[in-house]
Amino acid sequence: MRKRFADSIRDICAIRGLLIASPAGTLVCMAESSDLVLLTDTAIPASLLAPYPDDAGGVCAFVGTTRADPTPTGRVVALEYEAYRAMAERQLIDLARRARERWEIKRLVLVHRVGRVNVGEPSVLVVVACPHRAEAFDACRWLIDTLKSDVAIWKRDLLSDGSTRWVEPTADTPTPPSPTC
Repeated sequence: MRKRFADSIRDICAIRGLLIASPAGTLVCMAESSDLVLLTDTAIPASLLAPYPDDAGGVCAFVGTTRADPTPTGRVVALEYEAYRAMAERQLIDLARRARERWEIKRLVLVHRVGRVNVGEPSVLVVVACPHRAEAFDACRWLIDTLKSDVAIWKRDLLSDGSTRWVEPTADTPTPPSPTC
């Protein structure tokens, strides 16, 4: 099932400029490139890390995973993400657009899970390919920091004692540096 989902993402992204709703999430292939913006309730396939464009000298990937943090009442066993889906999808698309205005991005992937994400599983994937490594690092960092603070996705810790607690988003997002070539 997961392989079929990853294969279908790759096939659909070959056709640019489409917005396709599916049970696995909403897939957006942005018209100006092979960008992928996805809010999904299934596992994030590792195949989304590649392929890399021929004209990209730097590719930076960030994979955010659930970690077993200790708390006063127990360890985190999973995270549960909720989203105002329509708004979050628009915000993710806008983040991709804003990043492209700041950096010379050759390929961009923004994928975020919703629902339960167990310890060790990825909940977010950001991949940025640019001509040079510095701009790939800068764009990737800005995208994940801005996504965490601005997008309508909320996170709740599920603890080993059966309790839950909502997690506040990151309060401050760094100002992105000026693009350099």
